[in-house]
Parts: sequence; structure tokens; C-alpha cells
Amino acid sequence: MSHEAVTLDAAGSPFRLHMENTYDAIRQALPPKRGKPGIHKSRDAMFRKMVGSEDAGPYMAIKTYIEIKANALLLTAETDLKKNCDGVFLKIMRDFDHICPVQEDEGLGTLERGKELLEHVKITKQKLEGHAKEALLDAKLKVT
Repeated sequence: MSHEAVTLDAAGSPFRLHMENTYDAIRQALPPKRGKPGIHKSRDAMFRKMVGSEDAGPYMAIKTYIEIKANALLLTAETDLKKNCDGVFLKIMRDFDHICPVQEDEGLGTLERGKELLEHVKITKQKLEGHAKEALLDAKLKVT
């Protein structure tokens, strides 16, 4: 993402777009004229002002671009994590309601449902300790 923001090769690069706009603005404000010695100095001053601007320069454009992309990625990851966790928790609750009915039941059916629930718990634990844990570690979050 940061390479895409600063490269001159990518068409959507904010650095490239800002620099193109800077050069266009300078060419329009100070068109080339032969024999005018002050033109180069004026262009140089304008270029330094436009590129060095902390508020509207190319570096602010890069920062803004990366922030927008990173926020979008984090929002997507958060939404996916919430959706998937909600599904896991709903399945656990459904299995719990199935295995632990309101009335006490100590029959063979309860033992079979208990084995089924235990399998679901093992599978869920593997998923949470696998993909979810890797994603959290990749995001530099402490996982115990």
C-alpha cells in the first residue's frame, strides 16, 4: 500500500497525481519564454512552495491515501471477524440448547449429543487458534 502511494508507475498513486498537478500548475502560471532569465528562478520558487507545503504537498497526499486505505482494510477485517465470530457463537448456543434442554435428560441421546457438541467445540477451537490467531498476530495484537 505504501509503495503504491509513492511510486510514479501506478496510475492512482497520490504522489504521481500531485506531482503531475504541480508541474501543470507551474507550466500554466509560468509558461516557457525564451530569453527571460527570471523564469527559472520563479518556477523553482513555485515548485519548492508547492512540494514543500505541509498542508497540501505530496507528502500529505501520501499520508491521507495510506490512512484511507488502512482504515478500509481494518474496517473490512473487523466486519469479517465480527460476522464470523457471531456465527460461531450462535452455533455454540444452538448446540448448547440442543445438548442441555430445559428438562434433565440422562439418556443415551444426551451422551450422543454431548459427543457431537465436543466435536463442534474442537473444530471451533482449531479455527480460532488457527486463522483468527494468525490474523490477530499479523495485526500486531497480543494473543495469549
